[in-house]
Amino acid sequence: MKRKVLVAAHVVALALVIFIGGVCLARYLAYGIFYEMPIWMYDSMRFVLDHTGNADLRDPDDISILSMLFSLVACWIIIAIVVITLYRIAMRFVRRTLNSSGQG
Repeated sequence: MKRKVLVAAHVVALALVIFIGGVCLARYLAYGIFYEMPIWMYDSMRFVLDHTGNADLRDPDDISILSMLFSLVACWIIIAIVVITLYRIAMRFVRRTLNSSGQG
């Protein structure tokens, strides 16, 4: 039971870090670097919408919202890869340290 609670706490903590980190990264990209949507993003969103049968969503407001949503999802994926990699490295280091000291 104790192990299940510990695993659940790790999963919740990782999910929160990934969620907050992705939102912060997306906000930084949107307001810090790209104050307005770059033309390449606008053109790529129009291309994707036209070729997937969603030409009715070509309104500039819809395209900007879809591109922000895509940016947010991409930031979550990037942060998830980084956080999970760092978590695995840290856990490997902790296990190695505990095993070498004779406590594990």
